[in-house]
Amino acid sequence: PFKDNHCAKMRLTLFAFVLAVCALASNATLAPRTDDVLAEQLYMSVVIGEYETAIAKCSEYLKEKKGEVIKEAVKRLIENGKRNTMDFAYQLWTKDGKEIVKSYFPIQFRVIFTEQTVKLINKRDHHALKLIDQQNHNKIAFGDSKDKTSKKVSWKFTPVLENNRVYFKIMSTEDKQYLKLDNTKGSSDDRIIYGDSTADTFKHHWYLEPSMYESDVMFFVYNREYNSVMTLDEDMAANEDREALGHSGEVSGYPQLFAWYIVPY
Repeated sequence: PFKDNHCAKMRLTLFAFVLAVCALASNATLAPRTDDVLAEQLYMSVVIGEYETAIAKCSEYLKEKKGEVIKEAVKRLIENGKRNTMDFAYQLWTKDGKEIVKSYFPIQFRVIFTEQTVKLINKRDHHALKLIDQQNHNKIAFGDSKDKTSKKVSWKFTPVLENNRVYFKIMSTEDKQYLKLDNTKGSSDDRIIYGDSTADTFKHHWYLEPSMYESDVMFFVYNREYNSVMTLDEDMAANEDREALGHSGEVSGYPQLFAWYIVPY
């Protein structure tokens, strides 16, 4: 009898333990997800390129009136310099998510996607990008040290979507020429950027990697063909302008040296 009673108590104890574990698991499943967790889930979906999942999450969060979660995820993507941020934003823009981009992304995204006329101003020197004539009649890209208002420093971005990646043709609105990276490297392994009347190669395509520095949203501007980032020469010309170059070195983490403001003209 003693043995039977002992076994019965053991069974009851085990049964109570199982019930407790099940209850804990159930509570964990039903526990509300915090906004921080939701933002991280959206962030990771974008980082690994699962754009359809990310778009679905945005729709879900909006239904739950959690737009701030989207804003937080976008902030993390930009602060961490994730290239997929621009691709994700353009996926939203072209798939009935324009209002999400307008409401929860920095204004620069909307300005670029609507192909507004813009200025490109580099962070390091605060020079505005322009094209100038050279002796061989090619137009070369330079950063202007003084002009921030003339049509010479106005540009337009035209999106090109391929394989879930968005690239841009960057056209001077005055010269009607597109930025193109030269085939030939210079002595410093950098390449000249010049204007071309056509835009039919990967050398004419550029992609944007957002970054944040001192609360300012800026962009690294990379060439598709060579993965070189657009920058300005450290040496100034006689008129204090600087030649634009495609730089092949590592620039990640240095927006203050290599990133550009893209602002309405």
